[in-house]
Amino acid sequence: MKKLLLTAGILAFLTPAYAAPYVLPSPQPGALTSYDWQPTYSLDFVYAISGNSDNYGDMMGPRLALNLYSNQVADFRHQWSLSVAALWGDKTKTFSETIGTGTETHDWKGDQFAMPIMLGYNLNIAITDNVLFYIGGKAGVVIWNQDNTDNITLRQPGNFNTYSTRTDSDTKSEFTYSIGAGFKFIASESIQINLGYEFQKMYVDPNLTQHVLSVGVGVTF
Repeated sequence: MKKLLLTAGILAFLTPAYAAPYVLPSPQPGALTSYDWQPTYSLDFVYAISGNSDNYGDMMGPRLALNLYSNQVADFRHQWSLSVAALWGDKTKTFSETIGTGTETHDWKGDQFAMPIMLGYNLNIAITDNVLFYIGGKAGVVIWNQDNTDNITLRQPGNFNTYSTRTDSDTKSEFTYSIGAGFKFIASESIQINLGYEFQKMYVDPNLTQHVLSVGVGVTF
């Protein structure tokens, strides 16, 4: 009996041990993959050049957007976005008109604010592994506010002058759209640099067209 137990122990010692096979862990339920819609938050600095310089000045400010990308590894990537911008600018001009026997001179200034809230779509095309070219458009509503100040000087014969100031303010919501293109430079798996141009039209009165230049950063969490 002792010999049997000793023999069994020796055989057990000499017999190679086999580990259980390793199984790769499966993705956690609800986890994003490279084929899911990827949320990316972007913050851009915007400079909008006025296409109607008689009534509007250039505007500038930040733009924040939530972007959803269809596939982070495909050559063609669909992107939907919801963006809001806050843009400030002003316009000044001086003009004169004849009033009876005198001349009325106006020193006018308009302080302008625009908040475009827009839904957009871009088609992103991979040029290299780290560079995307995009083209697309947006549409939505712009909240527009303008505060006007008009300093008036009325010059009469005999060097008799009168001075007055008129002020008014106007706030409204109107339709706006834009079309544009640009580049995105992939700095890492979670950070990209954005550089773009848009042609934008706001249906305020009178209508305002803008050439919009933007640079910013996008972050994927």
